[in-house]
Parts: sequence; C-alpha cells; structure tokens
Amino acid sequence: MKPEFRGLATEKKVGWVFGLPVMKPWGLCIQHEDDPGRFTTIDPATLSQFIGLLDGENKKIFVGDICKRWDGVSRIVCFGRYLDHVAHAHQGFYFDREGVAVGIDGPFVVIGNIYENPKLLERKLHEKENSTDAT
Repeated sequence: MKPEFRGLATEKKVGWVFGLPVMKPWGLCIQHEDDPGRFTTIDPATLSQFIGLLDGENKKIFVGDICKRWDGVSRIVCFGRYLDHVAHAHQGFYFDREGVAVGIDGPFVVIGNIYENPKLLERKLHEKENSTDAT
C-alpha cells in the first residue's frame, strides 16, 4: 500500500487535499497524486496520514479523525508510541480517549476530525458521561 496523506489547504475555498507531503520554499505542500506537477500549500498542523483502514461506511480513516466506536464512545485516531492495558509498549495507529490508548478495533465510523470539529469530541464525550451517570 502506498502512503497517503491529507492536509487542509491554506486557501479557504480549497478544503482538504490528498497526496504526498513535500516541503517547498513557500511552505509545506501536498503533491497531488493525479497531477504530480501540482502542489497545494497546507496548514502543517493538519497534515495527517491514512491509516490503511476504512470505517463502516467505506470512508478512509486518517490520523486526527474522530471515530465513534461500537461501544458508542468517540475516540481520536493517533499515531505514535503507546502502552496497552497491560503496559506493553507499541508503536503504530491507535485510538486515544483522554490519554488512554486503545487498539483500533471495529466497527466504527468517522464522525469528524480534530481540525475542523474540535468541539465534536468534547460534546460526544460529555454525552457519553451523562448517559453513564443516569444509570
């Protein structure tokens, strides 16, 4: 599988662009897969990698996406070093919820991302806590 990345273009009307990240003199860009001579400048904070999985609606999942898991809890897709529930060290893609790393297991659906919808995760976590408190 070929690596794929996305980033939010600095021009507001462009939105997400997909391809490979390339540093140019004017900033971080995405080199378009369909047109390798075309580069779009992106906000570096939004650069995220496709994790090689599709959600329950066949949508590509990227680092920074907010996924609603089968248990109703929303989690952020991350990449890096993490400890599992028995303190074994791993490196790779994982779900993060309030600092707790959980393996990516399904089914789940992408409901947004931390770049465009930062309050979405906060709201979904709050809804889950309230439904737990009511029982």
